[in-house]
Amino acid sequence: MSTFTFFELKNQHDRIIRGSVHSVATGTPRALYIFAHGLTSQRMGPEYLFVKISRLLAANNIASVRFDFTGSGESDGEFCDMSLDTMMHDLSIVAAHFRHLFKPSKMFLLGHSLGGMVAALSVKAIPMDGIVLIAPVADTHKFFTEHKIISQIGTNSRGFFEFGPHELSPSVFDDLQNANPSVYLSENFNGNMLLIQGSSDPTVKPEESQLYINESKRTGVNSDYVLIQGANHNFTHVKDVNNLCQTILSWTKERC
Repeated sequence: MSTFTFFELKNQHDRIIRGSVHSVATGTPRALYIFAHGLTSQRMGPEYLFVKISRLLAANNIASVRFDFTGSGESDGEFCDMSLDTMMHDLSIVAAHFRHLFKPSKMFLLGHSLGGMVAALSVKAIPMDGIVLIAPVADTHKFFTEHKIISQIGTNSRGFFEFGPHELSPSVFDDLQNANPSVYLSENFNGNMLLIQGSSDPTVKPEESQLYINESKRTGVNSDYVLIQGANHNFTHVKDVNNLCQTILSWTKERC
């Protein structure tokens, strides 16, 4: 039997991070996951994807923590204040808190899309046994180039670029240009990596996420790659969600 609770934590700027915890009713969970959502997303994940993963893990005695980065979802802050730096700090604070609380024998990070990139860039700051990357952003120059139309339009009266209903700080693009997550992970991580990618993903194409696998092979990181045929960026079909969830569960159980 599993339990579900909400939590609030303050980050380094005294802003409140809000999140959800799926755990076991009694005893110590066999492992703990910390989730990192993507840009413009929130702790439920796209189409409630994170909730589905968390429930399956909890049913198998694996706890998980989902939270909204400050500036997203129900956490404090404005979207325009969010950057790679604030996301990495939030992830580190949440991971440290729940490592101390649960004292798990194994700890994993899971990140989707830009959250995958944030997780990859956090492997040195957050001690972990494994990392699961779901369609992670890898080619930051490509990401910057594809969104350059925003800078060509220019900033609004508040000095921000408009990205759909959101406002983005110009500094976000500087962060993205300077990051190289696939190389950083491969050179700073000694655990196990699982990368799951949809073959029909128009947002992060397979050849982009493949950079993580190529770099991990170069440095000897133990990595597994699963390409789900026909799946898109958010895994919006039932069979794709089931495939993804079962892949994560099986991979995790083999390592804890």
